Amino acid sequence: RLIFGLTILVLTLNLGLGAWVYSATAVAVEKDSAYPNLELFSYVMEKVRKDYVDGTNLTYQDLVYGALKGMIGTLDPHSEFLDPEKYKELKSDTEGQFGGLGIVIQLRDGYVTVVAPIEDTPGFRAGILAGDRIIRIDGANAEKMSVEDAVKRLRGEPDTDVTLTMERPSSGEKKDYKLTRAVIKVSMVKDVNGKQEFPLGDSKIGYVRLTQFGERTSEELEAALKKIKARGMQALV
Repeated sequence: RLIFGLTILVLTLNLGLGAWVYSATAVAVEKDSAYPNLELFSYVMEKVRKDYVDGTNLTYQDLVYGALKGMIGTLDPHSEFLDPEKYKELKSDTEGQFGGLGIVIQLRDGYVTVVAPIEDTPGFRAGILAGDRIIRIDGANAEKMSVEDAVKRLRGEPDTDVTLTMERPSSGEKKDYKLTRAVIKVSMVKDVNGKQEFPLGDSKIGYVRLTQFGERTSEELEAALKKIKARGMQALV
């Protein structure tokens, strides 16, 4: 009887312990399951749309994109969710080719300012100079516009028009330019003069500058090295 009773007790304790372990595991699995968490996400999204003060002005896409950006942003500093527009911009940068005017801009003293026009582009041919300020883009005031917003407005499909109002600080002159966008090809490898000629002086020291890394960088670098090696390069910067 004693052995029988101990056996029953051990089996009962084992059964209870197993049930507890199974229950704890099931709860943990449920917490890490996609469906309950997606249900919570959907509930919160609907709550925002219904009860937030400006919820009716938010689209489901706005909320989902915002959530995805937050989710990917928590992983590490190098991970980012790109919406279609940002992906298109990234693709243009890495390909080194896009529809635009061929002017490099940055923010100076609160103004969107031309750093330099790219040679043989619509902006260059129109006579736009480094230091010129963009006052308006297609009638929109650009004085408080971010560089990112200005770039979006300046770029576009080739053969489409854009009107710029420019100010030249040196003379105070303001002028309107109606420009037609073209395919702009950005050189990713340049020589000491900012071109792709790669001259070699008496010192026989070659100079190659990588302006950015993209799909054509390795191809352009190889072509540059072949050119200066053929001229008798003995050292390289």
